Amino acid sequence: MLNFGPRKKGEAHLLSTLRLEGAREILVAAAFASEAGVRELVAGIDLFAAADVRKRWLIGLENGLTQPEALEAILDLEQSEVRVPYGSEIPETPGFHGNQFFHPKIYAAASSSEAVLISTSANLTRGGLRDNIEQALTWRGAPGDPQFRDMTKWWRRMWGGATPVDSDFIEGYALVRPKLQLPPAGTDEPLEEAEPAPTDLSRASWMWVEATRPMEGGANNQFELMLDAHHFFYPDGEPDKDVKRRLYFEDRDGHVYEKDSRVIHFNGPPLMPKGNWMWRIRLPTEHEGLTGYQHGGVSIRFIRADKPDHYKIKIAEIGSPEAERWFHESAKRAEVAGPPPRRMGWA
Repeated sequence: MLNFGPRKKGEAHLLSTLRLEGAREILVAAAFASEAGVRELVAGIDLFAAADVRKRWLIGLENGLTQPEALEAILDLEQSEVRVPYGSEIPETPGFHGNQFFHPKIYAAASSSEAVLISTSANLTRGGLRDNIEQALTWRGAPGDPQFRDMTKWWRRMWGGATPVDSDFIEGYALVRPKLQLPPAGTDEPLEEAEPAPTDLSRASWMWVEATRPMEGGANNQFELMLDAHHFFYPDGEPDKDVKRRLYFEDRDGHVYEKDSRVIHFNGPPLMPKGNWMWRIRLPTEHEGLTGYQHGGVSIRFIRADKPDHYKIKIAEIGSPEAERWFHESAKRAEVAGPPPRRMGWA
């Protein structure tokens, strides 16, 4: 079976066939992994949460695109091991390349009598699993069939020569990773993330997100967040798509906005069945006194306060000296394509 997709927004069909009754082992090989991708996989397929299923992962680190948080999330699963091909040489190599570029994307599961193998273009990222147009070729048969035997033979060879990952390895990788994206001049610049790590955002003390177009809603106050930015507002647990979370804001003048309708919520099912699948913040309105953001063209900065769910909010025109300062003060940044492109940063 050959799949292309997604066929509709929000659909994650590429790995929908990775479901096998009585499975005892899962194998995943990916060139790159993000924490959001690991979360998508675990949330979407029950096998990954099963304590009696062995999980083995081969994850590439070339160019530092794989996130340390992704490796941590993999190790947090029960009966889960992860190894890095050429991992002993990659941290010491300019450009973070091993002897060869590890670039497969394979997802497989096996029981005593059945096996399923997916060869795909999708990396272990949320984009690869849910958003991008990817291909996935699925094979089903018995573990002893030649097709599956050839894959497991290749797997054993790669697994035997790969470096086991533990907390010390992850810590060392996190330290050298920022060096991979240094510009030619050698000046310090923030890390660029294709998909911000949810754990990283939930621990950040501040975050800014660009609003390149007018706000949504009748009062032009519904701000659509990008990528995983909503995790910043959930430092104490997983975001709940069923519930609106109340937020409190304080502007530059010290005015506090405490109206019940100042919330963050998922604008999609189940709370908003006809929504557009975006996380939104309902900011204080112009009528309440917060102005300057409703028509877009601004960066909005949220600074975590001491009280839970309280944030100081600042607004600066995109391209202004203040917005550029936020840009360069960020520890990490991310961008989505336009037109116009939209950026965010956090620290």
